[in-house]
Amino acid sequence: RRFNWCKKNRGLKADDVVFSDEKFFMATSSGGHRRQWIPKARKDLLHPIEKSGYTDKVMVWGAIGIGFRHLVIVKAAGPSHAGVFQFTSSGKKVFVKRSEGGSFNLTSDWYRRHCLSGVLVNHLKRNNKIFMQDGAGAHRAKATLDYLKNKQVRVLDWPAKSPDLNPIERCWAILARRVNYSCCRTIDEIVDAVTKEFMALPQATIDALVRGHDTRRKAVLKLRGGW
Repeated sequence: RRFNWCKKNRGLKADDVVFSDEKFFMATSSGGHRRQWIPKARKDLLHPIEKSGYTDKVMVWGAIGIGFRHLVIVKAAGPSHAGVFQFTSSGKKVFVKRSEGGSFNLTSDWYRRHCLSGVLVNHLKRNNKIFMQDGAGAHRAKATLDYLKNKQVRVLDWPAKSPDLNPIERCWAILARRVNYSCCRTIDEIVDAVTKEFMALPQATIDALVRGHDTRRKAVLKLRGGW
């Protein structure tokens, strides 16, 4: 499917596409805890068995294109909070306690209202761009696709299991390294660091990542769908 998709989109230009995806950013290991143990029956083990504990984490959604970037803080949760923080389109935190059924899933309705409407849709329409999203449930829901169709936004069909074709994955990798340098321990610190580093990333770097999609698509063709 990847090979056929690349053949079908030989004439596609990354300059005409806005790429999107979600990403979790987590507190550093110093903000959580780790368990180590050696089973009684395996005292000969040179290294203990290790397991990381739960830690605070923040989910973000982003979109990048030539001369364009957009970031939305989606949700945050962790052991230091007895519930889930949800974020409005203005960035305001709304806290729901676990005792009150505090949970959060990225639904089609939330995705449309907070991620797509406004900045993103206006940019796509104004610049006649194609929108890329993967096959997540909220993305492929009928309500989401109908919304984009009504807004006259062209949506790029996307092959499954193809993060290597999405340049925003490389953007996330750069941000993850930078955020890790901040040694964030709390949700607020993670949100501040991700927002700061995302806006500080040079637009020239983002543009280069986007244009790299054309090269990667040719490589997949050469490898007949491989990585």
